[in-house]
Amino acid sequence: MLRVVVALAALATAGAFAPTSSPLRKWAAAQPRTRPEDETPPRAAVGPLRGWKAPRSRRGVLKSSSLNSAASATVEASSAATGPKVYRDVRALSATADLDPLPLPAHPGLKVGRLSNGLTYVLLRNAAPAGRFEAHLEILAGSADETDAQQGMAHLVEHIAYMGSRKREALFGTGSQTNAYTDFHHTVYYASCPVADPTNPRDTKIMLHRALEALGEVLEARFEESRLTKERAAVLSEMSMVNTIEYRVECAILQALHAENRLASRFPIGLKHLIESWKLGDVQKYHQSHYKPGNAILYLVGDLPLEQMEAQLSMVVGRVPADRKAGSGLADGRVSAAATKLALAMGRLGVLNVKDKDAVKDKLEAAKADAKADAKAEAPATSADAAALAATEEAGAVDPASLKLQSRHFPPIVHAWSGGGLEVDATARIPLEYCIPAQKDAPLSVEEAQLEAAAKDCEFRLDQLAGAGEASKAGKAGVLRVFSHEMLSSVSFHLFAKRPVMPISTFGEYKASLATRVALAALQVRLNVLSRKEPLFGYVEFNVLDSSREACAVCSLDMQCDAKKWEAALGTALKELRAVALYGVTQDEMKRYVQALLADSEQLAAQGDTVASGDQVTSLMEAVACGHTFMEPETSFGVTYQALEALTLEEVNAAAYELGAHALGWDESGKRRPSALIACAPADAELTEAKILDFFDSVRKSEVIAPDLSDLVVPTSLLPPAKLPAPFDQEPSAEGGLYPDPAQVAAAFDTELEAETPGLGLDGGHDFGVTMRRLRSGVALNYRPSQDEPQRACLRLTVSGGRAAELARGPGAPTSKAASSSSSSSPSAGDLGRGETAQLVAETEGWAPPMGSIALGARTMQEGGALGGLSRTQVELFCVDQLIMVEIVTEDEFVHFNFAFPTNKVAGEDSVSGIEAVFQIVRQLMVPPAPGDPDGFVWEEDALQRAVSGLIQQEEADASSLEGAARQAVIKRMTRGDPRFTSLEAETLEALTLDQARNALVTLLHPTAVEVSVSGDFERPQLEALAARYLGSLPDLTATADKDADMPKKQPQFEVAPAKVPPAEWASKLPTPELKAAALAASSPSRAKQAVDEAGAPPALLRSPFLPPDESSVASRLDIEVPDSDPRALCHVAGVAPNKWGVMRDGTDVREALGIFPLSDKDAQAAKDYQEAKYGGSGGSGGASPPALSSLSTSARRAQPLWPAAALALVQEVLNRRLFSQVRERKGLTYDANFQLTAHERLAGGWWLVTVTSSPANSELALDACVESLVQIAPDPSRPFGAAFPLTRENLQAAQRVLVQRHTSELRSNQYWSEILSATQLESVPGKQPGNGAAYLREWGETVRAVTLEDLDLMFKALKLEDEKQFYTCIAVSGAPVDPAAAAAALAADNHGHTMPSISAANTPLSNRTTSDAALTDTAPREEPTAKSHPGGLGWILFHAGDPRRYEGNRTTSDAR
Repeated sequence: MLRVVVALAALATAGAFAPTSSPLRKWAAAQPRTRPEDETPPRAAVGPLRGWKAPRSRRGVLKSSSLNSAASATVEASSAATGPKVYRDVRALSATADLDPLPLPAHPGLKVGRLSNGLTYVLLRNAAPAGRFEAHLEILAGSADETDAQQGMAHLVEHIAYMGSRKREALFGTGSQTNAYTDFHHTVYYASCPVADPTNPRDTKIMLHRALEALGEVLEARFEESRLTKERAAVLSEMSMVNTIEYRVECAILQALHAENRLASRFPIGLKHLIESWKLGDVQKYHQSHYKPGNAILYLVGDLPLEQMEAQLSMVVGRVPADRKAGSGLADGRVSAAATKLALAMGRLGVLNVKDKDAVKDKLEAAKADAKADAKAEAPATSADAAALAATEEAGAVDPASLKLQSRHFPPIVHAWSGGGLEVDATARIPLEYCIPAQKDAPLSVEEAQLEAAAKDCEFRLDQLAGAGEASKAGKAGVLRVFSHEMLSSVSFHLFAKRPVMPISTFGEYKASLATRVALAALQVRLNVLSRKEPLFGYVEFNVLDSSREACAVCSLDMQCDAKKWEAALGTALKELRAVALYGVTQDEMKRYVQALLADSEQLAAQGDTVASGDQVTSLMEAVACGHTFMEPETSFGVTYQALEALTLEEVNAAAYELGAHALGWDESGKRRPSALIACAPADAELTEAKILDFFDSVRKSEVIAPDLSDLVVPTSLLPPAKLPAPFDQEPSAEGGLYPDPAQVAAAFDTELEAETPGLGLDGGHDFGVTMRRLRSGVALNYRPSQDEPQRACLRLTVSGGRAAELARGPGAPTSKAASSSSSSSPSAGDLGRGETAQLVAETEGWAPPMGSIALGARTMQEGGALGGLSRTQVELFCVDQLIMVEIVTEDEFVHFNFAFPTNKVAGEDSVSGIEAVFQIVRQLMVPPAPGDPDGFVWEEDALQRAVSGLIQQEEADASSLEGAARQAVIKRMTRGDPRFTSLEAETLEALTLDQARNALVTLLHPTAVEVSVSGDFERPQLEALAARYLGSLPDLTATADKDADMPKKQPQFEVAPAKVPPAEWASKLPTPELKAAALAASSPSRAKQAVDEAGAPPALLRSPFLPPDESSVASRLDIEVPDSDPRALCHVAGVAPNKWGVMRDGTDVREALGIFPLSDKDAQAAKDYQEAKYGGSGGSGGASPPALSSLSTSARRAQPLWPAAALALVQEVLNRRLFSQVRERKGLTYDANFQLTAHERLAGGWWLVTVTSSPANSELALDACVESLVQIAPDPSRPFGAAFPLTRENLQAAQRVLVQRHTSELRSNQYWSEILSATQLESVPGKQPGNGAAYLREWGETVRAVTLEDLDLMFKALKLEDEKQFYTCIAVSGAPVDPAAAAAALAADNHGHTMPSISAANTPLSNRTTSDAALTDTAPREEPTAKSHPGGLGWILFHAGDPRRYEGNRTTSDAR
């Protein structure tokens, strides 16, 4: 329904106010008509190539001055003394004057300067989140700076320089987060810290001092043999850990994309045999060459005065000695006008013929001569300026082709562009295309030898790629490659066109970027619509990205499909790309996306003061990298409004042509051509370069047909009032009120039930403005008005159910072929737990939906989207107009529908507001269609087929990976083969019908089982009116049932809507066994016996199936082998646990097992008195002032509902630190080890899992080290200190600060609030109720801080950590056993830790390619999954893929040890 993530991302732009008071109008009126002849526009005060942190899987946006909330761009000092001045001559500007040349207004709060030692700094005060700051030190050296003998050294130096820092350790336990990463061109160290010292809140200087000391020490890092040995081991382990199939696919893509330059062989992870060979002096030499103040930039953004930032920066980092040999184009923050003119002249050279060396040389000489003349005319303001300028000239040249300010050791990187209207010679074709990208801050001298060497290197590589004969024919279509691997289950295609990064620093450049985003959004929505007509795609996207990591802009068409349908899928995608390039977009499309851009800009501008410092610094670094102007949000919105007002259809269609010109025809003279096409396919797909080339030839010769856009009529409302029951069938009043009679709104709420339930009602007495109510239709409503994110809100619809509510499959069903289990003392995975599985089937037969039906039903809803008589296309475009994003998540216990949206009218005054649009969608999700009544969600067969295909691909990919196979094997062993908690088989999914998928979800979405939680910028009366109108008026689905239909018939009268019906009573009225099941599955553990006795509900639906080891029937040890070409290893340790609220698998409270319950009379009374004083009898605040939680007796404190959740969260935090410290830091056996609690909320019981990566040779040692760490931390009365290696109070306090700080920071997020509010009113989660401290974690900080070391010892005991016989252990390996002869042979062709995959280039023999340089890097180990668009309706799928261009070396927060 709402597969609009990429389209919305393409529309993303910064903004501010309503257009009626456009700041640009005031700004434009104050600008001169023409720029002074003797001055250039203000540009970035630092070099234009910097790293940014979004992975390639997010390459769905055109980076411009308005991406993210802070836009992009030119860094400018806040005064003339620290940077280039802003042109603000007050002169009249006529309405017809051309605004295009005018410079964009830079953010007035930005300050750029340079310390006496050469370090450049960029400062910005930002108040969100309050009391925190971000400090990022960027070293202008990455893997592309390495020599052939240094491959991997930039990343290893990053590890040694920071992980060995004693001053970094001063940040531990302070609530700080600190890390580092390495990419092609940069190494970045960062610290996110509180402003005040946690132990002395009055001290607001010490934390900045510590952070700057830690970052400054990087420039003077200590190098010791012990650190080299330890970090070398960590890097080698990291090399194995990240080498997933997704990562290898990404590497293959980048190798093809950058085949003409050294980026194809300079991934940050480096070469294994080189990393193993380096001596201490080798890494020291690299550090000395690149780690200099003049080769670094420090970004500081946060809730601190600029004066304090600058003073402390000068005091702490300014003392680092300068090195005059470090290249620099800056002088005290000023960009030399001469240097700028040289850069601009070089950038104007465009795409030149490589062989036309004289033309290049002549133009460079002329530019240099002009620049030197200008330099002589520039009188330095001070002697310091003069000295700095002299130092710059003395320092020598910075290679202009490097695209950044850099040391003299940098090897030039040259790209071959695909064209795009930038050619000087229109007939230039591969391999002759070449350009020197714009270099803003090049010093006055240019080393022509480096430039010449870069040109020769590029020409040589392109000549190799072009080849001769048939290969030459392929070369005209760019680099063509096929990556084949046995672990791939589907085909993906990636078509690229590389162009130079175009800086956005003038009004005209900004307007052009908006034209591109409009065209991009139109194309993506068309692809979305196209993908629904037939289940061809797993996903299909077209994106434009300015990649500062790769020093180029990339247009990419990315798609995934079934191997048998690749021609139809690729042809369909290319057809649409070619059509938009040739015919452009329509006036209606332009109007729609212009409105969406403007609305999004206004949304982001409204949030200008609430954008987090972390987001600000990311945008700022990216802006500096690309040479864009960094604008204030309010000003950005004004510029956006003025630019969109001036934008024409011709300009948008010109941008549309640029997007797809490379797909129109590429073997004709003067035509653009793709830079690269790579196909990634299963080994048995028989997909060859010749087949792809023939197919492309047929596409090129085919006629481009204008698309039929007749289905693009978009409604302004999904549910007109006339379709609602009385009294909500009336239009809003003319006076602006939502409803004529507020009494009718009040009547929709069940005030009698609210009066009886603590915490419910308007006077529930909650903190943070929270209100919890119950509608008479049965829907539970939680909401919180907030202006933390102005004009934005999040809504979560939660229903009990999830995979655990499905019917368990019978024994003997097919099992995954991806992994084989081998153990001399245990049965095979396919035979595990036959008896218990059979019993489970017998219990749940007739009571639960079929296996896989809930997961498939949720995915089918996401793939569909027709509502209330409107087509999927109309609904999707409606959501695009409204900027609504939706995600459906199926978990073990719940199904969540997550909405993010604007609260105001963003699609025009004739349209409903964003928040009303979401309530319209939610209502129709809960109203199944009946015969003759089209309202509600429409279930479609083609959506089901796409869902089946998508889930099969997802499950097969998971089962075939090392990580997925190991996890699945452990779960299967722990649950005795319960299939509800493992991957779904293809046969199971293919056997399900549309009716089964529909019935499963419709049952869960019954109003009496639904909870809606909302947080955002709205007023309470508005929210309650919308809830009453759309949810309170839901029909009664239990009154009658049509005996001839599967679904209950609706009763349209509002008056008969029932009060809440107990699940068992409701289930008895439903017509089919499947429909009865979910209500019973939603029953809470506390009602389990009642449900079993009275309604026959099976206990299996109410309890976790995770069991401790039983050596008599099931062994605790697993050994897994996964087919793969590369040797890797992963270890698990696992065990059982209580659920989040302390409920054990048998339904008892963990506090009973620990001897806390039953309470004494005194403790019971104290706990009751605390509850009464804290919340009152109705859940509100009592009359007396409540005592502090820590003042209660130990047992009374532990009796509070949040205690188990808080104690378990602290257990996870301290065990993560302990494992990292012991297994990585002390023993050097891994890069990463972590402990994860899967604490269920609805099911009784839970489980925990330790994951550690290692090499196959060290896997047993790593597994033993993990087991040892767990056993040694557990309480042992026989030990002098109560344990072999007990926790300390400092360990506990550090963990407490991290949890509290994380929670406090997240409280500014609407999404977080919608998550913690959910499940509060669900009977299936008895530990979390409106009237107790667990509701929205309201007592979280106090409860966490009150936890003691003794509490943690009790939880260690509950997890049975003292007894390793209670552990499951698993070692999963891939790749062939190590053979000495093979290892020696592999040394000569080291492929950065992995075996070279089956990859070939259509336009070059394998013997002509340097496969020994095929490098790998990693992905950030703890990075959140990224959003991936797919051809389904309600949102996006979350997935995780590696990013070989960035290497986040030190994975953990500062408190991780």
